[in-house]
Amino acid sequence: MEKEREYRTYFHIGTNWGVSESTICRIVADIESTLMKTGKFRISGKKH
Repeated sequence: MEKEREYRTYFHIGTNWGVSESTICRIVADIESTLMKTGKFRISGKKH
């Protein structure tokens, strides 16, 4: 049995956590930036 994927929007995540879409967007951007700075992660389409 194959599991279905769920692609959640910032709106849905924010609603679940009780924060705004812009807060989720900022958190995701901060995490992406931190991961890229380690040099151990590469995110497609993102430049250093």
